[in-house]
Amino acid sequence: MEMQKLKPYHMENLYTTLSKTPCGSYVEGKKQELTEKQKQRFLSGTTIHEVHRLLGTAFQYAVEWSILVKSLVPVDSPKKSTQERTIWTVEEMRTALDSMEDPILHLAVHLAHSYPNFSPLSQLPRKRPFLYLPYS
Repeated sequence: MEMQKLKPYHMENLYTTLSKTPCGSYVEGKKQELTEKQKQRFLSGTTIHEVHRLLGTAFQYAVEWSILVKSLVPVDSPKKSTQERTIWTVEEMRTALDSMEDPILHLAVHLAHSYPNFSPLSQLPRKRPFLYLPYS
């Protein structure tokens, strides 16, 4: 559809369609075959919000370049999704680390949680000194 023929309801329809689109339906512009389980997981509000931001920028340029008189992107953006994240306790982290046999995986977990004030790892005893780097 030509940009000049778009109406605000087209944008709202786009957001509605995106909210009903399963994640991974398209990869690099190519439609993908999804399993039944994959078909149950839809694009998040955060993804739709990012599409909204991208379209907002594109339509702002269209107005600046006199292609459109005004932007058709709604002022109210789709809401970002918020998910409650589970954070492991020190005991859960200790159990996970003790069960890891692969030293690379063990190191990766340590690096992922290396900031001392925000990680349960900061409270663990230093059993494997080669994995711990001094904090400054």
